[in-house]
Amino acid sequence: MKNEAEAYMLKELSLLKWQEKATKLAAEENSAKMVELQTKLSSLEENIKSKRYFSCLRFIHILTAQVVHIQDIMKFPLQRGDQGK
Repeated sequence: MKNEAEAYMLKELSLLKWQEKATKLAAEENSAKMVELQTKLSSLEENIKSKRYFSCLRFIHILTAQVVHIQDIMKFPLQRGDQGK
């Protein structure tokens, strides 16, 4: 009876050790995945900021070109004879 109890306890102890190892491995894997996801998220945030920045620059460029065009038109107003052409 004593040997059976010891064998059972050793078996239970072994199972607990394996569960502990599995839990540690899962925690390490989850931690690594979290770091990877945080890195990807940071990269995506930077990408969005960059796209917004370049979109704003493009918009400013277009507006600047329109302002220059309007200024050019204002420098050379139509003459009375050119208005109908």
